[in-house]
Amino acid sequence: MDGCRPGVPTYKGDLHVVAAAHHIVKALGATKNLSDDLRKILIDLDSHLSMITLNIDSKGGRGLVDVKERLDQAERKIMRWETDPMMIWDSGPKEASDYLETVDETGKLVDGLRGLSVHENQKQKEILHRAMNILQMAMSRLEEELIHILVQHGQQFEPKNMYSRSIRKDIVYDESFVSVEDEPTKETSSRNCSNDESGECIVDLVHADVIPDIKSIAKVMFTSNYGPEFCDQVLGGFGSVSSYCFLEISKATILCLLNFGEAVAMGPHRPEKLLRLLDMYETLAGLLRDIDTLFSEEAGSFIQLQFHELYDHVAVCCKNIV
Repeated sequence: MDGCRPGVPTYKGDLHVVAAAHHIVKALGATKNLSDDLRKILIDLDSHLSMITLNIDSKGGRGLVDVKERLDQAERKIMRWETDPMMIWDSGPKEASDYLETVDETGKLVDGLRGLSVHENQKQKEILHRAMNILQMAMSRLEEELIHILVQHGQQFEPKNMYSRSIRKDIVYDESFVSVEDEPTKETSSRNCSNDESGECIVDLVHADVIPDIKSIAKVMFTSNYGPEFCDQVLGGFGSVSSYCFLEISKATILCLLNFGEAVAMGPHRPEKLLRLLDMYETLAGLLRDIDTLFSEEAGSFIQLQFHELYDHVAVCCKNIV
């Protein structure tokens, strides 16, 4: 009997350690004064910890049961709004916050299930398919909510909605976006282009009060890999501007990953590196279609090119080791 005891506390101990780490990550993520890069790292770490929890649960025998219970709860909350004619963001900040938390939880379940060997387990595959359908339903609802916010709180192109400030060319987007949220509405609307001859005119096309709501929706949609859909809803009427903005938002992360891949591939081609390179090759192969779809327009063609070059480079490295 004594030989069986270590297994139980190890399972529970692992869960406690991961839960503690999860709590710390969430506490750090709640901090307001975080850079976008650090916030993205915390989001990725949060998803990774969720995946670890699912793996530990599956080994402990409760994995699928717990996942199904969490998914059932998320589905009930999301489906409740599918039958409610009222818009979520019109129902108050608490309702909106609860909905976003539910969608975020569903996205983490999807990420965690994808990290498991679902192809070897039919039940896991069914739960993953169901979770993805629920997430898709929630994303469609968020698109509707976003359109509603933009329509209800949009402002006409008028001089009173314009202001100016001195902005460097290379950070026009970032500073204008922050200024709309952080500066008082009266001060913002009272400025005009004549106040600063060297400045640039910026137009408040959406009321400043709803900028935090738009950003919260954007955060969840981008975390759930629905960034293009968000850009299409916000900038769909501006043609190629939508794809350009998506490129500007995502290229830093993509290029960082590509540089990391190149660094690994450029190292000495020793036999012990073969498994890592093969894993990287399989990952890149699985992402080829997504990259070609996301960056299909001319503005993102250089991302496509670099991705395919890395894919070919890793393939050559694997062949050289073999």
